Amino acid sequence: MRRQRSSCGIIGVGEQLTALEQEEKELYNERLYVGRTADQKEKFAKEQPYYPEAPADLVSASELIKEQQEILAKNGENQRKRERLHQLEQDYQKVNEQLSELFCKTDKDRGRPKGCQTVSRRPAGRM
Repeated sequence: MRRQRSSCGIIGVGEQLTALEQEEKELYNERLYVGRTADQKEKFAKEQPYYPEAPADLVSASELIKEQQEILAKNGENQRKRERLHQLEQDYQKVNEQLSELFCKTDKDRGRPKGCQTVSRRPAGRM
């Protein structure tokens, strides 16, 4: 190998040979790095869980966010409706108690000896 280098130096191609050897070494190292990276990524991919039932089509994140926002809005509206229903039920109970008191007072004013009973009527559809 030394003789070859000496011969190359004598004929004037030593510097070119050194540059080519350096380039070859750099390309080899780059190829080695790419190969190692590919092996690491392949190993990582094999370690990932696989879900065969998952759809093959990609799902749009913005579409999922939009659907979630629509669901949350509907849930919020339903919650407001439940709160309104609760308020109406309380109002109904209050009016029912007032009505019962008025019936009791009217019965007493008319001299009827009936016992005061609460009105037990429920709104239609709510049992």
